[in-house]
Amino acid sequence: MATPQDSNDMVESNCGCGDANSSPQGSSSSDNKTVSPIRAPIKSAVGFTNATLADVEEAYHNVKSEVMPNLEAAATTVQAGAQHVVTVYEKRRQYGPAIIGGTAVVMGGLVTLRRGKVPGAFVGALSAAGAYVGVYGSLEDFSFGKKD
Repeated sequence: MATPQDSNDMVESNCGCGDANSSPQGSSSSDNKTVSPIRAPIKSAVGFTNATLADVEEAYHNVKSEVMPNLEAAATTVQAGAQHVVTVYEKRRQYGPAIIGGTAVVMGGLVTLRRGKVPGAFVGALSAAGAYVGVYGSLEDFSFGKKD
């Protein structure tokens, strides 16, 4: 962790604000004795800002190194699951009767257990119609025994 003093030393060495021996301008010692009253607070603020930024960067890298491997593993799992869902969705018409029948039995069965036979049959029929629309797209193609 960087301290404000370390940052002040770095600022002094980079900006030529230090002593006369390290100054690139080669100023005389009389120029260094008249220090502006504003320079010290500025150096302190710059040092504090540099230390804070160093701490934030260190915390960011710590979090990134701990979270990114887990996030990448989760993204891989989600991507594989999404691919599986897309594959199943593309093949839904192949399994249309099973999907419709299963939906009617499950939904109708649950309602039958709670409400009775008539509501169960009604809900089973409605859920089968909904499953049919979900699989095949619409009820327009469905014919009730009509032979065209």
